[in-house]
Amino acid sequence: MLVERVLVRDAIGSFAPGQALRAALLLTYSFDGKWLEEAFVPDLFERPIAAALVIRDANRIITEAPTVRYHRVNAAFSTRVFHPKLSLLVAEDRALAIIGSANLTRGGLERNLELGSVFEISREGGPRQLFEGILSYIEGPLAKELKSGGSAAASLRDAAVALREVLAAVPDAPDTPFSFLHSYDKPLWEQVLGSLPHRHIARITVLSPFFEPNVVEQEDPGIGSDDGLFDRMFTDLVFHPANGEKPVSIFFQQSEGKTLLPVDKLRRRKGEISLFQRLVTSDEPRPLHGKFLAIEGAPGKDREPYLFAIHGSPNFTSAAFLTCPPVGNSEIAVLTRLPAKRNASARIRSALGLPQLFGVVNDWTTLTHVAPVRDPPQAPDSFRVTDATLHVHERKLDISWEGNTPSASAAQVLIETGAAWMPIASGTVAAAEKFLILNVPDLVQIDRPKLLSLKSTRVQVQLVDSEGGVIASSTAPINVDCPEQFCGAVLVGAAMSTLDERIAFAGWGTSYTYRQQLDFIERQRASELSSKMAPKALAHQADLDRFFRNLQTGFRGIKTRVRSMPSSEYTIRRTIKDLARWCWETIHQEQIDLSTECRIFLIDRLARELDGALQSFANNAPLTQRLKDIATEFQLSKSLRSALEWLKSCPDPRVGPYIADTSGRLAVVIKSIEDAGASDAGH
Repeated sequence: MLVERVLVRDAIGSFAPGQALRAALLLTYSFDGKWLEEAFVPDLFERPIAAALVIRDANRIITEAPTVRYHRVNAAFSTRVFHPKLSLLVAEDRALAIIGSANLTRGGLERNLELGSVFEISREGGPRQLFEGILSYIEGPLAKELKSGGSAAASLRDAAVALREVLAAVPDAPDTPFSFLHSYDKPLWEQVLGSLPHRHIARITVLSPFFEPNVVEQEDPGIGSDDGLFDRMFTDLVFHPANGEKPVSIFFQQSEGKTLLPVDKLRRRKGEISLFQRLVTSDEPRPLHGKFLAIEGAPGKDREPYLFAIHGSPNFTSAAFLTCPPVGNSEIAVLTRLPAKRNASARIRSALGLPQLFGVVNDWTTLTHVAPVRDPPQAPDSFRVTDATLHVHERKLDISWEGNTPSASAAQVLIETGAAWMPIASGTVAAAEKFLILNVPDLVQIDRPKLLSLKSTRVQVQLVDSEGGVIASSTAPINVDCPEQFCGAVLVGAAMSTLDERIAFAGWGTSYTYRQQLDFIERQRASELSSKMAPKALAHQADLDRFFRNLQTGFRGIKTRVRSMPSSEYTIRRTIKDLARWCWETIHQEQIDLSTECRIFLIDRLARELDGALQSFANNAPLTQRLKDIATEFQLSKSLRSALEWLKSCPDPRVGPYIADTSGRLAVVIKSIEDAGASDAGH
């Protein structure tokens, strides 16, 4: 409820206790990365999360996150306003969704009066139809906001696959009162009208902190000839007020009589509208940011009463309710069908605590409209970076962008150091291409305790013409190809544990917590001896025993998952991603101190495990058809061929037969992947 201090992180912390999470997807308009890192991220990552993604509006970033532990991406399709607020967590057998008005900021999660709902599904039941709507939204409209080949898009696909598998076990609930709405395909107002049994209305309650302009004109560029949401409400609905009362009640924010409510525009409807202003005398000091709309149907001949409630991200504006992206806002909401009981509207207001927070306005002349300040909308064809992924161990930055930039001949990349932007790389831009891969060794640094860290967590990409003049620029967050190994901007995975230990952790779903990683970084940087305590190449029997035990533990856990869930697309995605990553790290990661024999042994085991996993999924036709795409997404062939080249370059003749046998096994796996792709093309 609006008056209860129910924190988002409390709802997240109580979800699926003791379980690792397959995916975490967070959508927000405003984003405060520095506050989030201190107050929210440690709680969120207190357990393993396989894929974590935040999508936000590029124009409403208060501070950038000083971490690459999760993927961050700016919405690329909704160039006007990307405004949804959603927290989706997916475990193996259940999912949680928080839909409301709160942004990922201190104000949204602590200081404002927000309104939201928490939903959960599992094998025991839950609002399946609502989550099916969320899944359709993730796989379709929301995917437009991301570059399809970027690392963030892979995390979004992980979330969709994980949610689909949870939904497969949820029992049907045909009479659910909840519906998920989004504004990509059809304006929200049309969807609300289409849900009403009839348009004869007894009462409407509007709660909103923001409204459209005070004059009868289009609210935002591109809306067309619409006169505004208030006029549409009175045009599309027929009001039948009971006992002479005013049918429309508006609850709004004001300060010393100044308000965003278009009071001058509404004066001609004064006989039909009751105004309720936020009281400064209440015991609740938090400003209003919740959004809510209740529509109560009027009974009559051949029509029954009803009650619908709409809440989520949309304010009561034309941009939110009457338009679609990219011209209008990107919004989401929950439409709830409630029991049409007597005095239903009064009961809703009481449940939300509105009588204690708002007072009736008897004299409208005490109110003065203050026009909102609006930034000019971004042109749909303007240059914007959609993904910037750092391949950490290769020191390569993979950049992709959208927009019309025909005169660009080169791109240069800058990172933020202190209060200045420093160039670190540049490259030629082909006329028809919108991506670039650059060597960026200056993006990383290694401090005295030999901890690798990023110098910046965001980049600025500038396009220049043939004369060297900057014609366009865009700022974007940096994502990394191994976010689970980072704490903040520091690579802790290789420092805290060896590769064989990380394989063991992955096999049994455990890892160091985020707070343990923070403590490790502090201890390492405080210790002068840390560089002298680095592990040496495995040679002693005790080291080798630990190495073999860890591999056996990790691979046994992976086999168990694969055998128990042979029809799980999420499992095959995770298995291929992990095995491809470990294969690449075995031959490329500089922090790994392994003898040549141990590296060959590890490559051999990885090839065997990958071959076994592929055979386990071979009997599932849909997964076999998806195999080529998944292998391409996680660059499996690249990792295996790199391992094959490394084996051929080993000069030690004593392990020649072992190398030949392992090389043959790798070649078989590569061929099976290519055959799967050819079979898929044949279909």
